[in-house]
Amino acid sequence: MQKTLTYSNDELHTSQAFQHLDMLIQMAESSHGKINALNKAIRKLQKRNLTIILIAYAMLGIMLTYTKEKFILITINTPFSYMLITTVIVIAALLYILINYTMQKKEIKTDIEVERRILKDILELSFDIKKTLINTSLSNDEWMSLRIIEMRLRRLEFN
Repeated sequence: MQKTLTYSNDELHTSQAFQHLDMLIQMAESSHGKINALNKAIRKLQKRNLTIILIAYAMLGIMLTYTKEKFILITINTPFSYMLITTVIVIAALLYILINYTMQKKEIKTDIEVERRILKDILELSFDIKKTLINTSLSNDEWMSLRIIEMRLRRLEFN
């Protein structure tokens, strides 16, 4: 059973609430940065694997062309077995790359989901504190601090 956190006026001291809100937003910014880095890692992984696969297919084409030209004078069994072994090795390498890519992408996506859950929890608590602060009377400095916090939340696409 998950306990819901609430922030009530009875426990609220505006300076403490602003400190808590600032800490939560710093955590959210850190988490948001980590999600962006993980998304970049997925794109980098996709580009790297696409490049490797294209190189492997090009190498396979070159090997097949080379085999056809160089071994045409040798017996028929030699070029066929050479082609077969080369093809099996390239296919095995491509399968390894594909399996490795799938495992890495799954791991990164799991990390992204964990960070998104953390952001969701931070967001809920931040809005709870913000709502409580809006309902209190604030000085000019506190009002401006609240507006700055709202801008930071919007920057993180939370508002």
